[in-house]
Amino acid sequence: MAEKVNISQIVNGTLYVDGSPALGKVEEVKLPDVTKRMVSYIGMGMLGEFELPVGFEKMSTEFKVKSIFEDLTPIMCDPYTYVPLQIRSNVETWDGAGRRKQVPFVTHMLVLFTAFPLSATVKMAARQEFTAKASVHHVKQVLNGKTLFELDLLNNKLVINGVDRSAEVMSAG
Repeated sequence: MAEKVNISQIVNGTLYVDGSPALGKVEEVKLPDVTKRMVSYIGMGMLGEFELPVGFEKMSTEFKVKSIFEDLTPIMCDPYTYVPLQIRSNVETWDGAGRRKQVPFVTHMLVLFTAFPLSATVKMAARQEFTAKASVHHVKQVLNGKTLFELDLLNNKLVINGVDRSAEVMSAG
């Protein structure tokens, strides 16, 4: 018997900046890449070299902003304030009979904006596009109420599939 195919996709999305919706103000958000920091290891008598994880690299995000907005620009230009962001979207699951379910998918980030152009290149009869950049200090992804992943670089917290893995790291030594 053939196995049933289920396809999941992330659809839609609304950005919330410090709890307020940024509806229609942001065109696209590039979520951070979570990259493990690795070190090489080789010892005498070993046949080869391999890598071991020793932490995580810094994270960053980018936003395509549609224009200058009186409420967003001061937040993005403040060099001293961390800003909580949420991207609320849905994950749809489809099979041969149609859409089977739709569940919430929320990405939380705590960011410090690092670059925000105060103007863009102005062209006649063309829409302006701004790219804002931010350093990410905390990221958390929640699917249907369950924490899949959380990394908080400032508070040494690592949660994978709902299990706090940072406790074992912090208790060593």
